[in-house]
Amino acid sequence: MINVLLNGKKLFHADLVVNDLARIDVETNAMAKDLGVTPLDLWHSVLGQISKNGHRWSTRSKEVEMMVVSWGLLKPPSTDPALSGAYGDYLDMWDFDFDIEVNPETHEVVAFDVAHRLGKGVRVLS
Repeated sequence: MINVLLNGKKLFHADLVVNDLARIDVETNAMAKDLGVTPLDLWHSVLGQISKNGHRWSTRSKEVEMMVVSWGLLKPPSTDPALSGAYGDYLDMWDFDFDIEVNPETHEVVAFDVAHRLGKGVRVLS
C-alpha cells in the first residue's frame, strides 16, 4: 500500500502489489512515448499540473494521473540504503508513505520523502 502526500497534504492512497508494477510501467511508458517525453518528464508534468490546480487532479482521469504519480515513486531506484532496487520491489512486504515536495511558485518537483513500515499481515520470523 502507498500513501501519497503533496507538500504534506493527502493526495491519494492505493493498495498496490508488486504484480501491479508491470502494468503501471507499460502504460506509463506508452503514454510518455505517445506524448514524446520520458516517463520521468511525464511524472514531473503531472505533479506540476496538480500543484497548479490547487492540489486537485488536472484531468477527468484521476486514475491515469495516480498511475503516473505511482510510477515515479515506485519504479526508479530507491535512495534508501536499506532497500536495494526500487521501492516498488517491496510493495508486497512494506507499506510506504511518500511526501512529494513541489515548489509552490514554480510547480517543479523538488524532492520526496519516504517512510516505510511492515505491511498488514506480514510477520517477521526470528
